Amino acid sequence: MGRYSSKPNLGVFLQAHKGERLQADRITREQPTVDKPALTIGVTPQPAVLQELGAAPGARDRGLLARFLYSLPPSNLGYRKIRTTPVPDAVATTYDVRLSALLRTLTALDEPVTVTMTEAADLAVEKLQEQFEVQLRPDEPLAHIKDWAGKLVGHIARIAVLLHLADHVAGDWRAPVEAATVDRAAEIAEYYTAHTLAVFDLIAADPATEDAHALLQWLQRPKKDGTHRTHIKAHDAVASSRRFKKVPDVEPALALLEQHGWLRADQPPASGQRGRPQAVTYRVHPLLSAPADTNLIT
Repeated sequence: MGRYSSKPNLGVFLQAHKGERLQADRITREQPTVDKPALTIGVTPQPAVLQELGAAPGARDRGLLARFLYSLPPSNLGYRKIRTTPVPDAVATTYDVRLSALLRTLTALDEPVTVTMTEAADLAVEKLQEQFEVQLRPDEPLAHIKDWAGKLVGHIARIAVLLHLADHVAGDWRAPVEAATVDRAAEIAEYYTAHTLAVFDLIAADPATEDAHALLQWLQRPKKDGTHRTHIKAHDAVASSRRFKKVPDVEPALALLEQHGWLRADQPPASGQRGRPQAVTYRVHPLLSAPADTNLIT
């Protein structure tokens, strides 16, 4: 993020992702180079770190964030199992044996090997490209993450090759990738697409959006008598959480929920009398009474 320089040095990440030749930008007689870079990154940051990364110069517009696959599971604090069931020995052993075999096989290669695809697999990739291209258009599901979605088919191809290698760890892994393997990779990519949408929403989130998510969760929870709220007022929302101190604090979140159709404001009739006006009553959308995904604002 540029902690030790005036700007972030993203080149190593951007070029190594594609295996392009790297050359260090140093003021020395020799310019060290890496002809065939292979960079793999796996990190488990807190959500706040993702938000900071999104604000780093060049992280979004130069494509750094587009090169990662994201998983954003909900927090399990308050629901953690104190004693968990361990991974079965047979599963752990199989995983260890196959991964070790792949590692020994691939690191022993003198030169990179090109893994090809069958004609049917190639057509499957082409259909995926056509499918996702439409979703990049304005008002389509992936329009606001074009940088990441533009590389989605490439991610699927990488996943397909990994599945292919795992399937053929003890056989002929140089055989072409089958169409069924591409389909499996596309299914895995559906998971990453859903989570990436959530991550990029988090990166772009403002306080009103976070407050609105908190209110949505509150509206979805039944009251002590088991019924759900059908009408609320601003002071009810303030009393629902310690995050709100007074009515003006909650008004931006209420306005956002109304904008998305989860609330509808009923303005009180003008009384013609002096004094403080009556509080606005909000009708709650009936769908919030049913079990639903709480990530309803994008």
